[in-house]
Amino acid sequence: PAPLRPDAMKRLYNDPLAVASLAITLGVSVASLDALNVKWSVEHNCFAAPMRDGNNEIIGIHLRGEDFKKAVVGSRNGLFLPQIEHDKICFLPEGMSNTAALVTMGFFALGRPSCNTGGEMIKTALNRLGVFKAVICADADEIKSHGKRPGYEGAEKLKKELARQKVLIMPEIL
Repeated sequence: PAPLRPDAMKRLYNDPLAVASLAITLGVSVASLDALNVKWSVEHNCFAAPMRDGNNEIIGIHLRGEDFKKAVVGSRNGLFLPQIEHDKICFLPEGMSNTAALVTMGFFALGRPSCNTGGEMIKTALNRLGVFKAVICADADEIKSHGKRPGYEGAEKLKKELARQKVLIMPEIL
């Protein structure tokens, strides 16, 4: 695919009323969505948020509509990294809305792109930020046909990847 356009984030519209509406829908604060730099994409007629690598560089744009979640062409999966002061403990939820929920509650969170991805970027971000305690928030996924729960499996995998940090897995936090 074509690479992400350098001006991709600049092409998004700052619409405070739309972001406030999304905050109400998700049950989160407007401040948490602002910290995640959520904007309105006129081009895609939906909300957009940057996805970042472990060094805080934008590598993709996540799109969220009423009935879909996808990425802008050329995007790579990345972290939902709020631009706020951080604590020495970090929550690691799955996705933008869970990240916004934790930020709304006053926690520092790095959102994973999915339950099975983002480990290397998270390690880089935590080391860069000097954070050595993490709580992995596993989604309460239903048991799949193969008899496993992806959220828990992804959390266990991430825990092994974060060997340097003190890590706790907290199932069903959100």
